Amino acid sequence: MKAVNGHPAVVFLRQAHARAEELARAALDQLGALLNGADREEIGEWYVATRPATGTYVRAQDQHGRETDVCPTYGGSFADHIALHDPVSVLRRVAAERELLADLQADEHLMVDDGWYSCAAATDDRFGNVCADEGRAGGPCDCGRDARVERRVRLLAQGWGWEEEQRG
Repeated sequence: MKAVNGHPAVVFLRQAHARAEELARAALDQLGALLNGADREEIGEWYVATRPATGTYVRAQDQHGRETDVCPTYGGSFADHIALHDPVSVLRRVAAERELLADLQADEHLMVDDGWYSCAAATDDRFGNVCADEGRAGGPCDCGRDARVERRVRLLAQGWGWEEEQRG
């Protein structure tokens, strides 16, 4: 997994992020219409409200205090769960996971001053510390970096529905 960009779990994760972002932005646009034209950036997190006459609703509010019902619920954990996954929270989690994915991909192979002991997949010769062992140089990762990155990417993807049969 030297270049993790093409790994099926990365591709799956990027598609899941794009779909979640698309749906969250569409929901915010719809809420903006319900909140008299509020912009996406003005809409806050959802919350649960109970009215004795009509029941429990998940509601949204913009920065000006305008409120609207998002959906009626049966209350309790249904309402709390829906509110927890409001569009603002989804966009925040997607952004954080994208940063985490970029951070994982930027993780470098082991490179030491004596290139003989650098990882076989080390390719950064800015400091002259690529793998100097011609028998290993350019070969698969032998420092554990690729295995660590792949494991973490797969864990992230599992949270989005990555299935065992999709794993390479």
